[in-house]
Amino acid sequence: MNTQTTMLEQMAYGLATAQIVSCEKFDGSKFDQYQFLTENASDDEKLEDWIVAPAFANLEWPDVVENIDCEAQAILSAMKESLEFAKQGLVLATNGPLRNVFSGLDMQRMVDVGAKAQIQ
Repeated sequence: MNTQTTMLEQMAYGLATAQIVSCEKFDGSKFDQYQFLTENASDDEKLEDWIVAPAFANLEWPDVVENIDCEAQAILSAMKESLEFAKQGLVLATNGPLRNVFSGLDMQRMVDVGAKAQIQ
């Protein structure tokens, strides 16, 4: 994954990571866990404190990462679809001059803007 991930991508990869692996000793977000895991998937020693969900317990770490990636893409797709539904709801609920403003909104970008405002 590139370094310019959107907040939506971070949320999706964090959720997928939380469903498949855990590490109580890791200090950081679930997305940080995902990044650490991808960087260290070939180093069993660095991952010795990590726990894998039973359904994935027989897999090698690179395969676990691949499963996280697949799950994250499914989550991301559902999130994007939900945002499009929300945007359509805004457009349909608005009459007059604001209708065109709402129809042009980039809802994914709004998630990034809102997340940055929340942090500050």
